[in-house]
Amino acid sequence: MRTQWYRKASIGLLLCMLLALLPFGPVALASDDGLTWGDGTPAEDPVVATPEPTAEPTAAPTEAPAAETPAAATPDPVAATGSSGTTISKVLAQLTYPPAAPRAVSDCVVKMSPYGSGYTISGYAWYDSAGNVLPGASTFPTGSVRLAIYLTANSGCSFADSVAGYLNNESAGVTVGADRTTATLSKTFTVIIYGPHIVKDPTGESIKGGALVSFVSTAIYFDQRYWVLTSPDGSETLNIAQARGRFPEAAFSGENSEVLTIGNVPFSMNGWSAVCVYEGIADTTARSAKAKITIVDAPAQAETTPSPTPTATPTPTPSPTSTPTAAPTQAVTASPEPTAQPTPVETNTQTAWQSDESGHWHSVDGARLDAAAHELVWTEIVPATENTEGQEQGVCTVCGYSTVRSTPVKTGKMGAAAIGIFGLFAVGIVGLVVAQVARDHRKPKHSRHRR
Repeated sequence: MRTQWYRKASIGLLLCMLLALLPFGPVALASDDGLTWGDGTPAEDPVVATPEPTAEPTAAPTEAPAAETPAAATPDPVAATGSSGTTISKVLAQLTYPPAAPRAVSDCVVKMSPYGSGYTISGYAWYDSAGNVLPGASTFPTGSVRLAIYLTANSGCSFADSVAGYLNNESAGVTVGADRTTATLSKTFTVIIYGPHIVKDPTGESIKGGALVSFVSTAIYFDQRYWVLTSPDGSETLNIAQARGRFPEAAFSGENSEVLTIGNVPFSMNGWSAVCVYEGIADTTARSAKAKITIVDAPAQAETTPSPTPTATPTPTPSPTSTPTAAPTQAVTASPEPTAQPTPVETNTQTAWQSDESGHWHSVDGARLDAAAHELVWTEIVPATENTEGQEQGVCTVCGYSTVRSTPVKTGKMGAAAIGIFGLFAVGIVGLVVAQVARDHRKPKHSRHRR
């Protein structure tokens, strides 16, 4: 009787585990590359079933001849990794930059999304508000423009009658050809003004008198940049040409680059700040934050020069005027002594930072000095989604070197559920094993009793 009871309990528990799995269907596992099924094939994104509006009104006039003209000017199409004999219900593409005036049309590149499947991009083109094709060498006009991306289904594949379209994870219109082997993904943009946007501000530096100091600032969407110096109280601003006249002992370089370098910094520059100014189209301007220069060993005489000594001038009334004038003469000759320090001679020979992907250095007489790896600060510029990878820009805080890297897509929502389901299933298996062991352990005792 007990044996039958254990068997019934075991079978019942196993049936409960199987019933618990039925509502979930196939289980998708989360990975760094997105959702995959148990055999490693990519899992279909759940947004496929999301109803989307049909193609935008501007996407309707799309003829086959228009598709052939821009296709020759675009990069080679990137093939999708889809299986043949399937119906394509969703198309995805990526755009490197949104259209901005007066950015070149060729800067805004279209490419396949890693989640696109069953089709290729055969070409794409930009159209102005009048429907004219914008050549790649031209610049974007103000107003609105339309992007048309021409798609071709792989052999054995076809587009569904109603296809969901996405460009950079945003909805886009889709027009399917009569034979369902071609489709056009289109979207209308309002051109933004190409204005400066600061990515990194310079930071203040504390140095010794006569040393070398560097400031780094980076930005995008600008036509030109230049560095200026502002006085401690902010009442005076000097461009670098003017600063050379004010501080003749200092050596300036990089006044129009990402990195401003000042060698042989004099004590008189203590408290001044470096600011990078960016200018763009339509008189747009952006100024970086102030980067203050602090000279830690500035002589105390510089502060006490206008000291109580002048107040002693009333004493000339008794008679000897020469006695009080001798005191300021000694103070003046003592204060300029720090300016003639020998240490600046070494730093004067250094140039602006040189850099490549491996690091940065100073080049002096053909030799690399102060070589070190980049100290990159990463800033997200394109957020990752469940469909597309993101992008981060890294800027070296020392030399201003910048680079861009991709960030992985976001992990799917099914990962936690899959782990919970498999955990429940494992607990059930362990329970069955324990029940079986207990039943086998009791058998010998009953048989000895009967003897």
